Amino acid sequence: MLQELVIENFTIISKLSLSFQSGMSALTGETGAGKSIIIDAVNLLIGGRSQISSIRFGSKKAVLQGLFSIQKDDQLSRLLETYGIDLVDDSLLLQRELMDTGRTNCRVNGRLVNTSILREIGRYLVDIHGQYDHQKLINEHAHLELLDSFGGEKLQQQKKHYQQVYTDFKELEKKVTNLRKNEQEFAQRIDLLRFQKMELEEAALQMDEEDLLFEEHEKLANFQKISSILTEGFASLIEGDKPVLDHLARTQSEFQKIADFGSEFQKISENISSAYYLLQEATTTLNREIEALFYDEERLNEVDTRLELLKQLKRKYGESLSDIIRYYEEISFELEEKEDFVHRSVEWENSLAKKYQLALQEGEILSKMRAKVAQSLTKEIEQELKELYMDKTTFKVRFQPNSQKITESGLEEVQFLIAPNIGEGLKSLAKIASGGEMSRVLLALTSIFSDAQKISTLIFDEIDTGVSGRVAEAIAKKISKLSKSAQVLCITHLPQVAAYADNQFLIEKDIQGERTQVRVQCLQKEARIQEIARMLSGENITSLSLEHAKEWLEEK
Repeated sequence: MLQELVIENFTIISKLSLSFQSGMSALTGETGAGKSIIIDAVNLLIGGRSQISSIRFGSKKAVLQGLFSIQKDDQLSRLLETYGIDLVDDSLLLQRELMDTGRTNCRVNGRLVNTSILREIGRYLVDIHGQYDHQKLINEHAHLELLDSFGGEKLQQQKKHYQQVYTDFKELEKKVTNLRKNEQEFAQRIDLLRFQKMELEEAALQMDEEDLLFEEHEKLANFQKISSILTEGFASLIEGDKPVLDHLARTQSEFQKIADFGSEFQKISENISSAYYLLQEATTTLNREIEALFYDEERLNEVDTRLELLKQLKRKYGESLSDIIRYYEEISFELEEKEDFVHRSVEWENSLAKKYQLALQEGEILSKMRAKVAQSLTKEIEQELKELYMDKTTFKVRFQPNSQKITESGLEEVQFLIAPNIGEGLKSLAKIASGGEMSRVLLALTSIFSDAQKISTLIFDEIDTGVSGRVAEAIAKKISKLSKSAQVLCITHLPQVAAYADNQFLIEKDIQGERTQVRVQCLQKEARIQEIARMLSGENITSLSLEHAKEWLEEK
């Protein structure tokens, strides 16, 4: 419930601090005294839309603060935990600052939040009903949710179960729809992947084969040149009139004769010997290469063909063989995934109809439960209206099949219909012409749904407008009854309603230093009698009105 409310520099309020108790609190005062401004401040505090014009003239910002004591609630606790907001002694401090620059700062227990989060949290704290608040009632999209909230835990469980089945169906339907939508493109992609995979598998690429092929190509393409040089080189070393090796052998022998005469001769002798042995080894290698030398024109064609294939593959799949091999691995994986997807899509197609039927069955169970709940709701609302002197009123919950058969909310749409008078046909709540009737219907629905919605603070802003006499008395009793299970703040001009309140606040305007100020005082017994008498007879308070006010306060 709302414990403390602080308002600074908001419209005509300079600074105001109010403390509220549980039960029913009435806010009374002359028209234009500022009662609705207080409710507007609470509305902004729980995420309502702000305007720069709400800031008191001459001020840079308006500040609103509200301290709420809350009972631990699973949904609200989970919501606060989601946004990292800690509870302090089961209390929530909401703060909102409106800047003249248009900016707004919102905090919950000191943590900075945006207005959407503030609004989300505020829905669990306060429910505001104004004299024009019937717009919420005529929103037929909300009727189904209200019916379900009245249905209790068993219906909520079935609804969750249905929605899970429905979600499974929609996810599968989305997959199947996407597959059907992109079926041609998907099939073309699979064909392309299969062709590329087969082409690369037939190529049987080896990581280093390109370098080896280039080397082999060079040898075969330059066979004549290689053969000529090898042959001539071999001949110059060991054949002819002056073989190089023979000449070098004689030179080696001569230098060995003087090797012992000095270190420099020893070094020359060793170098000539090394050259001789190296040339001998080269001669052996030359002979082996000459004997192995063979020109194979067919092999040259094969090498050229293979190199051309590698060139084409690089043009299509990558700059190097390693890139191509990597690409082969990637498309193999993609192809496997897509072929598996095609295989599973056949299963999806088969199971889609089954999931649809399952959702339909669970939806029908939910519909039957709703129909039973609607009967109970109808009886309770008609009883509530009877207590508000609308005993001839007929209320009905109309069910209409969804155009899409199944939706996230179920198989049907729900509309609340009412016939306030005998002989009139049922019509939507929006068609209620009388403001007094609308106020009573609003109050009846609030009485029914407040417990289900678990709102701790209810605010009524002049919903008793347009009623008087015994109807006003009935409304007062009904609001008082509501205050037994939730805190109620009620702006009223009816003395009957004010008399039923546990606490009464008088809101007045006065002029201080050429500025309008709003003053609020919590009235004690004698002051309450005076205020209720004023509400009853106007400014000219009579002894009779004082007596009536005293009796009402004593009898309530």
